[in-house]
Amino acid sequence: MRVLIIILSALLALKANAQNEVDTVLREVKGIKLDLLKTPTNPSFQLMNSSATEIIEPGMTPEFFTSIQNASNNFTSLPNNLAIAFTPFWWGKQAKNLSFEKDFSETNRLNFVRTLNVSAGMLNGVQQDQSLSRFSLGFQSTLLRGKVDRVKKDVYFNMLQSIGNAYFEDQKRALQSGPNYLKLETESFKILDSLRVLSTIEPNDSIKEETLNSMMDSLEEAYEKIDLQLLELRRAISEKIQTIDSSPELDRLFNSMNERHGFKWDIGGGLAFNTVEFNLNNTGIYRIGLWSNFGGNISKLNSGNSRISLFFLTRYFYFKEIWYERENNFEMIPNLHTIDMGTKLQLHVAGKFSLAAESVFRSDIAQSIFENTHKINGIAQYQFGKNKVLYTSFGNDFNDNSNLGPQNLIVTFGVNLGFGEDIDLKGLMIK
Repeated sequence: MRVLIIILSALLALKANAQNEVDTVLREVKGIKLDLLKTPTNPSFQLMNSSATEIIEPGMTPEFFTSIQNASNNFTSLPNNLAIAFTPFWWGKQAKNLSFEKDFSETNRLNFVRTLNVSAGMLNGVQQDQSLSRFSLGFQSTLLRGKVDRVKKDVYFNMLQSIGNAYFEDQKRALQSGPNYLKLETESFKILDSLRVLSTIEPNDSIKEETLNSMMDSLEEAYEKIDLQLLELRRAISEKIQTIDSSPELDRLFNSMNERHGFKWDIGGGLAFNTVEFNLNNTGIYRIGLWSNFGGNISKLNSGNSRISLFFLTRYFYFKEIWYERENNFEMIPNLHTIDMGTKLQLHVAGKFSLAAESVFRSDIAQSIFENTHKINGIAQYQFGKNKVLYTSFGNDFNDNSNLGPQNLIVTFGVNLGFGEDIDLKGLMIK
């Protein structure tokens, strides 16, 4: 009777251990290819007055990206505008092992360091003057990047769930392919069978009770040792199976989930310098800026990847000095302070194309002779690959140097290319 209870308990414990391992298994998705680069500009371009767009949609950027563009009104010059940007957060260990619940929450959490990107840029040949160049240092950080769409999160998780449902079959196949496991399992069944036989024998003159107890104790001890070895093998297999390698379809669902909605808000700033023939004696501050973009979706079209968004801009610029033309003469305006206010309507189509129109109004807050000016601009962009954006814009340039109002039509062509390592996603409780 005692042995039967032990045998039943052992079988029940074995079943419970296997079930608990599956019920509480933590899955990890490895090798996710992030697609984060959406912006058709760079903070450095905005500081150097060479940006394809003045107002951007706040969001996160990849580990590193470079921007090459040309802005012209005569289409005869080669690309002369270069900038790079990097996001330090992606260099840390935490970024390579993101948490599903924490990093992809449906709560719009406040950020700064996580989304901070730092940029540097150079413009060779300012206003057709090949001896005058401009370079800048800037930053941008998305304070509120929006919420993860619950529906898209569920779709991604359900795909992982369907992979996790194959856990039993994967474990069974992996264990059965291991000769050591099969050998140990066969030995454990033989021991259980021997214990079953011994439990039916009654003590008599030929076999005493002490002998029976000693034999059963020895077999039980052997069974426990084998059971521990089997458990270790099951755990080793579980650790291998609990890792899910990402795939193109999983990457697509992940990046779709990462398209956030709700209120978005960022801040940026930096400074730019003018230099004549790269001579330090002829180098000085061009302007210093600080700005903020904010807004979000105002409607969603029939397709889940198409939407209309509205964003706003507030921006401050300090110009160390500018030469200003009015009434046929030039005057120097030192320490000019301006404020910009703007709005942008943006249409995303099929997750790849984007069309936008923006208007920015600039006024002087230093009460100088500077007269208000404005910029109206249209932007089109196409995402032609992972972290690859091709864009163009067309509109008038800000006229900061005369009271004649906007005059020049500027057409900008450019490309942004992003780079970064794959990431792993941890903390997925899949049953």
